[in-house]
Formats: sequence, structure tokens, C-alpha cells
Amino acid sequence: MKCRRDYLFSLLFDINGLVVPNYKLYNRHEIKNITFPIIIRPEGSHAGIGLQKINSDDELENYLTEQRQSKFMIANYIDYQSTDGKFRKFRIVLIDKKPYLAHLAIGDHWIVHYMAAGMDNSSEKRAEEENAFIEFNTKFLSRHKTILSLIATRLDMDYVVLDCGETDDGRLVLFEADNRGWIHSVDPPNIFPYKASAMAIIFDAFSKMLADRKLAFPAA
Repeated sequence: MKCRRDYLFSLLFDINGLVVPNYKLYNRHEIKNITFPIIIRPEGSHAGIGLQKINSDDELENYLTEQRQSKFMIANYIDYQSTDGKFRKFRIVLIDKKPYLAHLAIGDHWIVHYMAAGMDNSSEKRAEEENAFIEFNTKFLSRHKTILSLIATRLDMDYVVLDCGETDDGRLVLFEADNRGWIHSVDPPNIFPYKASAMAIIFDAFSKMLADRKLAFPAA
């Protein structure tokens, strides 16, 4: 329950250098006097289903006409577009509170999903992702190590996936925390030759965490 979108903000909002969308649950008839732009999604939706950026009352009215659900999650829109016009989403997995990079997705739309970002069709994007793995500890982690440590402490979970971005002024954006996030090694090795070794590090860390827990809590 700590990963609930409307709870995550209250748990993490005061961490310096971190930006978390302030999701609130609304009945459709309660949505009024909104400050735009916002992001809105039906309650309980995932994988971008029903997720939309709304810039005006007219757009909101059209959205509610199309979406028939009774309740919606609404938050302030956080601009994390890079100076080159791209949007970058870092998937970070915390295993036993230690951060690992699972992927970097680079897209043209503010909703970034790895499978739809065209990573397999762009050698330039893949080169940037490979470099992100190589430099994770010295660059991304050096910028956000304290923030990620505080997130790990407050969530206090053995395994949790964080989908993150970075604002133009260097703040970390946390879009979502999910204890069911998919970390995999199914990308074609001929296209993503750098992925298997990176995923092996994560899988080994997860296996070690399980082994350590088994030792700490032996069967009766």
C-alpha cells in the first residue's frame, strides 16, 4: 500500500531534490476549479491506460465524456522534457535498498514506455542507454544517491521498482513505485548486446537477497 499513487506523495514529498506527483482521488462530479496542466487517469489504471495530459476545461470535459469511470486520479503535470526535446525514463530497482538501473527509455512523448519508445530502431538511443549502464554509479547515482537512499528507507521494502525522470534543473522525478515491476532479460541480444550482463547483476542481487533472508529466517 506504500506504493499507492495518492500515498506516495505524502510519504516522500519533503525529500529535497525530489519531485513526486501529488495524486488525489476525485469523483467525476467533484472535478472542478482545477489548475492546469494536469495528468488524469481512471482509478486503478496502469500501463498508461486512460492516462492523459489535460490543459484546459474543454479538454477535461471531452476526456470525461470519453471515460465513463466514476473515479479518477489527478495530479499536477511535471515537465521533465530534456533540452533535446526527448523524454527520458529511468527504471531503477531497489533490491535490499540498493539501487540498480534496469533500463533507460528515450521517447518523443511525455508518456514513455520502453516497448513503444523505439529503442530497437535507434542505435543512438541504445548507445545512450548502454552508456547509462556503464556510468550509472558515477553519474546518475552520484546525483541522486541520497534521495534514493531516503526513498528506500521510507518505503522499507525488499524489492521495489521506481520509474523516474529528471527535470531540466536536475531534480529527480518519481512517477511511480511498484513492487510488481517487470525486470527482464528478453530483449534480443543481437540488438541489445549490453543488456544481459546488466540484468545478470540485478538477478544475482535478488538471489543474494533471498538467500540472506533464508539465513535470517530459517524454517522452523
